[in-house]
Amino acid sequence: MFCWNVSSAQAIGGRRIQEDGAVVFLSADRTTALGVVADGLGGHGGGDIASGIVIDAARELWKVLPDRKEDGSALLDELISTANERILDEHARHRNEARTTFCGTLIRDGEVDITSVGDSRAYRLGADNAIERLTRDHSVTEMLLATGEITEDAMRTHPDASRLTQSLGSDNRLTPFRIRRQKAKPGDMLLLCSDGLWQSFPRPDLGLALKRLTVLGVKELVEEARSIAGDGSDNVSAVVLQADTQEPGQSRSVLGRSIRRWLHMRNGQ
Repeated sequence: MFCWNVSSAQAIGGRRIQEDGAVVFLSADRTTALGVVADGLGGHGGGDIASGIVIDAARELWKVLPDRKEDGSALLDELISTANERILDEHARHRNEARTTFCGTLIRDGEVDITSVGDSRAYRLGADNAIERLTRDHSVTEMLLATGEITEDAMRTHPDASRLTQSLGSDNRLTPFRIRRQKAKPGDMLLLCSDGLWQSFPRPDLGLALKRLTVLGVKELVEEARSIAGDGSDNVSAVVLQADTQEPGQSRSVLGRSIRRWLHMRNGQ
């Protein structure tokens, strides 16, 4: 078992309000982490409310996590169910159609669980610098990809890129995409992000951006995505979790040292 370094960042982009939510928690010994990204769907009204409900539910789970013995996948399913019920209650009380995506990871006891609904995604950048999309979208374009009608990179710019087949607040019968009890390796980096990030980068460019992340930081990644998309940029959100090469109890993270080295070089020190 090893330690984790975590960070998150958001940008409002060219939108009037921030409808994404992003949060990441890390235990004092840096061996347990919970990260969540929720992209509120602006076209349905109340997207910021829906994503906020998800983030509140994540905070509640984190507070009681030390007392919960279920596996990570079951706890993420519970988080989704709790948030979905509250969003549906929000519909009934305020006659809106608040909806949101979800992508979350729970890391505990050396195991990684990931669950998603909608088109917020999880990626992994391995120590070999190979990037892998871990989740599959609930979207029209994912179905087109599965049938071979479009390529993965074409998903970014397809006319139906924003048409989802599932989201929290749309139904009680959700079928989340799950990755259960994966073993991470030292140096692995996990990225959870809204479509405002992944749609800005062709796949090879996203891999290059993640490789630079150990030096530049997640805020710069989010700002790069916003800059690429231009004035009409969507909200952009990202959570990054990186497996350290240090054992629990050792100090100073690899990510932190890399950032400090970069700052020294930039300042000519």
